[in-house]
Amino acid sequence: MSESFSVSKKVNLLFRVFLKFDGKSYTNREVAEYVGISIPTLVTIRNRPSLNPTLSTLQGICRFFGVPLDYFNCETEADCLDLIKRVQIGSYGVNTSEANPLLREIIDKTMRMSSESQQEVLKVVTWIEDSNTLRQEAAATS
Repeated sequence: MSESFSVSKKVNLLFRVFLKFDGKSYTNREVAEYVGISIPTLVTIRNRPSLNPTLSTLQGICRFFGVPLDYFNCETEADCLDLIKRVQIGSYGVNTSEANPLLREIIDKTMRMSSESQQEVLKVVTWIEDSNTLRQEAAATS
């Protein structure tokens, strides 16, 4: 039987497959800050195949890259790539921003903002959403 595809290999695969809107790789700093762990902790996860990170760390990594937690149940690189492909085309049943580069860019920009600024962005998005709903309702009654 072949050696299992370790957590570190799975995390590194995410870094290789998922790129920023400009085509560059995400940095350890970007991912670590989003997940809420230190950069050295993320580096250790990426470099030590025998390390088993906490569930909350794995969940944060999954949220960052837009993959389900099931990703870490894949047994081979091919399985991981297949799951990623299904997520990207929307056939896995999760909503991912990777299928929409504009949405990914919005997420990239807001991830670098303070918590207060992120709350302000959410207010603006909610306002736009409410305005759109009102326009649709007005159009339906016209």
